Order: sequence, then C-alpha cells, then structure tokens
Amino acid sequence: MRADFAEVFEEKTKEIFSLEANRERVAELTYSNFIKSFGCSQSILSAFQQVLGFQDDFWFKAVGTLQGKGCLD
Repeated sequence: MRADFAEVFEEKTKEIFSLEANRERVAELTYSNFIKSFGCSQSILSAFQQVLGFQDDFWFKAVGTLQGKGCLD
C-alpha cells in the first residue's frame, strides 16, 4: 500500500507542479508563511501541502524541530 501512495503522490505532484502558476503559488505561500513566523521548513511544507491539497499536522509539527538550529542541538 505504501508503494501505491508513493506512486500516486509522485504522479500528482508532477501534474500539479507542471503548471507555472502552481509553482508561483508555492513561492508566494512560502514567503507569506515565513512572514507569519513559521520556521523555514514549516513555511515550505505548509505551502506544498496547500497547493497539493492535503494537510497533515503531524509533519508540520515534526519539521518544526528543524527551525532555530533545533536539529543541531
């Protein structure tokens, strides 16, 4: 089942990001999220999730540990 998800995810991602407008939307959302004080990694992940049409708070919280050099401690 995991392989199926990975396959579908890859296919859907290629389809969505083949459009310039979607790539620009990710950039705009990333910047907007960062200004709202999300960390770098959370800003990028949140933007991708919004454009791809899925939300997963687990991963959003998990990548939060990467901000502020948290991964180096």
